[in-house]
Amino acid sequence: MGVCHDNGWGRLLSGQRWGEAEGLTWILVLSISRAVFNYGPNSGGFWDEYYFTVSGERVDEWLQNWLHNPELVKHGVVDDALLHRMEMMLMMIDSNQPGNLDRAAMMLELFLYELVVQVEQTQAGHRGTFTLKVIEDLARSIYVEQQPEEIADRHHISVSTLRRIVHEHSGYPLNEFIHRLKIAEAKNLLLNTEMSVKELAEALGYQDMFYFSRVFKRVTGISPSGYRKRGGSS
Repeated sequence: MGVCHDNGWGRLLSGQRWGEAEGLTWILVLSISRAVFNYGPNSGGFWDEYYFTVSGERVDEWLQNWLHNPELVKHGVVDDALLHRMEMMLMMIDSNQPGNLDRAAMMLELFLYELVVQVEQTQAGHRGTFTLKVIEDLARSIYVEQQPEEIADRHHISVSTLRRIVHEHSGYPLNEFIHRLKIAEAKNLLLNTEMSVKELAEALGYQDMFYFSRVFKRVTGISPSGYRKRGGSS
């Protein structure tokens, strides 16, 4: 485990996977076979370094249950409280007293678990925010005829990732989800405007009115004109 000062840097390299960390950083190495580790500091910088090794059945349980992908660098926020706990833990290890070593082991497990949970929550929050951004973009774009490649490029993702995001969010394939967004807007237009079925179909990007009508009926169970006549009840 290492802690670097603000002007330090470090690199962790394992096969094809590597990452760089700047500023205050903790590094954990857990039995990664054939891994190569390159540490700083860079020119003019310095590390405040502490190293110790943990092993045994408990570490295997961590890896199995919650400490996943140990070959990847984890980016977390280490505040003063966590730093104080880290220093206390290292002091207990340095004391080499059996009782202190047991306490240090318990502190280490809690310390790592809290960092892992923090990282996972941050990543989940970022994923959720990004998903909502993509879905809101699709909802705003129902009057624009565009290809999946254009949507994906706008968000700097692949088409397959776009399709996965939409399916995980809605349960529908991308094209079906877009159809349903457009049909929801068509229902609003049928009830609140004087636009003909042909006009609103074209406005929503359906050049073939009859195709639009088939999609509308498949989704709602009623034709566009029938929906309008019934005042929205289907």
